[in-house]
Amino acid sequence: MNKLINPISTLSTDEEIQNFLDLEQEYEEKTKFFEKKPIFLGGAYSERKVKTRVIAFIFDKEDFIDELKSLRFTGRVSAKREELRIGIVTDKKLIKKYKAQFGTLWFPEGSYSTIVLKRYDGRTFSHDLLNGSPANGFVFWVNKKSIKDVEEMSPDTFRIFEMIR
Repeated sequence: MNKLINPISTLSTDEEIQNFLDLEQEYEEKTKFFEKKPIFLGGAYSERKVKTRVIAFIFDKEDFIDELKSLRFTGRVSAKREELRIGIVTDKKLIKKYKAQFGTLWFPEGSYSTIVLKRYDGRTFSHDLLNGSPANGFVFWVNKKSIKDVEEMSPDTFRIFEMIR
């Protein structure tokens, strides 16, 4: 329910970004939906095979309104995926820091607005927001990049396959 109401987590410090990117730890929600204390999946999270984190680094939100709507829609559609979380960073100092640290690996040349997907096997993928949404939309892109090209059919990968189809 929280992921339907709050499909994107706002990340405002370097520590929050590092915690968000740590796939071994379940992300601690800090939203109004959880007034007192978040509910953790515990063992159900650690057993998940296709843990994925998506971070949108958006330098100027007014320039990417449609992409943000599409990303929120992606979060709502993918709410059943307990191992997927989507975050957003809009702090310009943090974006410049991560661009200096990761360069063209995460940020295309000359761009400060990108979407980065970190997959369970350590691979990362990025999409330059200056090019608009991916060809088949963010839902397809996030789910397709969440699994390897050849993957065993488990309950997790079957759920992703159904979303892609």
